[in-house]
Amino acid sequence: MRWSAVVFLFLLGACEGLISLDVPQPDRPPGPPPSIFVDGGRPPPGVDGGECDVGDHRPSAVFHGTTEPTLLSMTNGQKLAVVMYRTGGGVCSGTIIADRWVLTAKHCNPSGGTTGSVHFGRDPDNPDIAIDVARVLRHPGRDLILLELSESVHGRLADVSFIPYFTGPIDSSWSGRTVECAGYGTQEDGTLGERRFTAEPISGVDGTYITVDGEGRHGLCGGDSGGPIFYQDTAGQIFVLGALTGGDTSCVGEDNYTRVDPAWVLENVGPTDPPDPPADPCMGLDARGRCDGSTAEWCEGGALQRMDCVGDTTCRDGADGYRCRGPDPSPGDPCDGLTMQGRCTADGTAEWCEGGIIRRAYCTRCGLACRPITALGGVWCEEAGIPP
Repeated sequence: MRWSAVVFLFLLGACEGLISLDVPQPDRPPGPPPSIFVDGGRPPPGVDGGECDVGDHRPSAVFHGTTEPTLLSMTNGQKLAVVMYRTGGGVCSGTIIADRWVLTAKHCNPSGGTTGSVHFGRDPDNPDIAIDVARVLRHPGRDLILLELSESVHGRLADVSFIPYFTGPIDSSWSGRTVECAGYGTQEDGTLGERRFTAEPISGVDGTYITVDGEGRHGLCGGDSGGPIFYQDTAGQIFVLGALTGGDTSCVGEDNYTRVDPAWVLENVGPTDPPDPPADPCMGLDARGRCDGSTAEWCEGGALQRMDCVGDTTCRDGADGYRCRGPDPSPGDPCDGLTMQGRCTADGTAEWCEGGIIRRAYCTRCGLACRPITALGGVWCEEAGIPP
């Protein structure tokens, strides 16, 4: 999901200063095939002509997005709520928050005209249902608009589950917490108009924006503008926190989401329907859990538990799993000096430390080479014939 190389600066009403925004993304032909293979991208061919799995389960690198959420437990209906917004001049993304209402970015429609349509459907690579926009409501100071549709969403596809907007507080304690982003924007091979997800940590929060960081490996790009940032609370419910405004032109850096203004949405749309029962309240976690930045997460009694590690505590593994722990008088290193950047072993295996566990990708089993790639922040399996 690549940002357009052309980035404009817009002054948004009451927003302070200038904000880097992308314009709606035009269609473009696919580019050359990728050379780096990771889980979530296209696997390399096997010796029998089939696909070969190197065993790498990190978020995809050159392929920035995945067809399914990698963090949140979303129902099929909730995934259908991510839509493509065609304005006549290009493509943006958005979220269905009520039967006739879509939340997206104001810069996707600077004029506020009703030209355009919202596209969605059961096939994430072919959103074949289109509903025209009947009315556009512009936020007076933020990069947000509400699209009122000319028809009922459920009248066209009853499977869609509307995603409620988040009304709770968001402060600096959210930094380090991982969220799920989505959109129909351009992928690394030039493909446009296919729904993809990416899970990324929050790197900053203020009164208007939430910033996420692709950490040099994945991110949002042109055409993803207006798309959602999702959060799952401890009860397992999914909420939309905001709409994508813009970000780093590399597509693997920091991206800025404009936070939802609950009072403004309530005034214009009214209260949204109760969220669907969670597909998996624990998001696939067990009692041992994991570290999400400085937050410990684990499953207990069928419910997701979160604990923010503050003061001199840090999240790390122990006898009872990943929890917030104080200073260890005899600190150990479960990865024996191995870092997230990793290394290539003598037999061509990629190794790295993740969550206190040594992970491996067996490159040579698929005829690939292990190489350190600085731009992607670690070691990866790459086609052996391509110069490093």
